[in-house]
Amino acid sequence: MHSITRARYLLKSLNAIEAKLKKQRVSLFLDYDGTLTPIVARPEIAYLPFPTRELLRKLVRLHPTVIISGRGLEDLKQRVALDGIVYAGNHGLEISAPGFTMVVDIGRRTREEFRRLKCLCEGLAERFRGVIVEDKGATMSIHYRLLDAREVETFIDAFK
Repeated sequence: MHSITRARYLLKSLNAIEAKLKKQRVSLFLDYDGTLTPIVARPEIAYLPFPTRELLRKLVRLHPTVIISGRGLEDLKQRVALDGIVYAGNHGLEISAPGFTMVVDIGRRTREEFRRLKCLCEGLAERFRGVIVEDKGATMSIHYRLLDAREVETFIDAFK
């Protein structure tokens, strides 16, 4: 809800913002979850509100725009789906721009360690209802927003 409020405020102030930004060359670096979208309980239900999408569409025409996220690159690109944006997924390990793509190879040993860690985290998710393990290829997120507040400390201790 807070992000939507900010988007409405920005939309109401777009002319003033455009006037200020026209005086300088500015690049915009924006985050997806919690900045362009509202914070939600589960990562798969985060959506880009229509007013925010339209604001982005206008800003991209005026300024180089990057959306950086912990999400995987393809997931991020599908959710935003606007041309002319530089997309940086997995905290910058994957980048896609018009005419350019870069994906960091995390290496065989790291992938093996990652698989081992993922199994351990999935075991924790089975023990603690409300924990979500999200495999993004080169990175992984452990979400515990849905975990009962009385179990958070116990979960963190088990995770450590």
